[in-house]
Amino acid sequence: MNAERPGGHVRATAHPEDSESPQSLRVFVLGETRVYREALIASLRAHERLDPVGDSDCAQAATLIGEARPDIILLDAAVLTNPDIAQILQAAPQAKTVALGVSEADHAVLSCAAAGVNGFAPRDASTEELVTIIEGVTRNELVCSPRIAASIYHRLSAYCGRQPRPGSLTRREFQIIDLVDKGCSNKEISRQLRIGTATVKNHVHNILEKLDVHRRGEAAARVRSEMVGLARDQSRAN
Repeated sequence: MNAERPGGHVRATAHPEDSESPQSLRVFVLGETRVYREALIASLRAHERLDPVGDSDCAQAATLIGEARPDIILLDAAVLTNPDIAQILQAAPQAKTVALGVSEADHAVLSCAAAGVNGFAPRDASTEELVTIIEGVTRNELVCSPRIAASIYHRLSAYCGRQPRPGSLTRREFQIIDLVDKGCSNKEISRQLRIGTATVKNHVHNILEKLDVHRRGEAAARVRSEMVGLARDQSRAN
């Protein structure tokens, strides 16, 4: 059953935690153009492992995402400019996010990374390629073009060089601080990354040491600020 709302809708389905068949990935589509959202949902329904559970514009997104409890949020790259996007995504902190229609320009990629996006679908991606990207992010893999991967690597290298203490964050530490920024507890991070809670605590301790801060919230804010700054610098350079 569909619950129609101004600006979006949620389809009432059992959540995997409440179902005996937890195989399908619950997908929510976020974008400002209704016909675009509906066409994408219709396309995704052809894939049995994907379960489109709703769509919304930004105005209604936080409420509808909270109700839908998606595993994956597909968002039009254009909505990343919305000042409330971080708060919107917090409505489902466990969900992975995939940005659609991303330019391979450095500033566009960094804007996605700063917003906590887990995967990128370029403008010319097919539905089959999008499904591959979705399945990749559920395995904590970044499925993207070599151009985007190189952009992220070089910018993160530059970021690490600007740390207040010697050394740099490892790939795993970046994964953990990203989840911290999304509001995840150590237990939730442990479950998502499939590592022990004690291991998560050790990583968080190392991150605080490297960034010379005392609280995990400070560390997450510093990383986010640096990424936003890099994205802004690159945008101005272009």
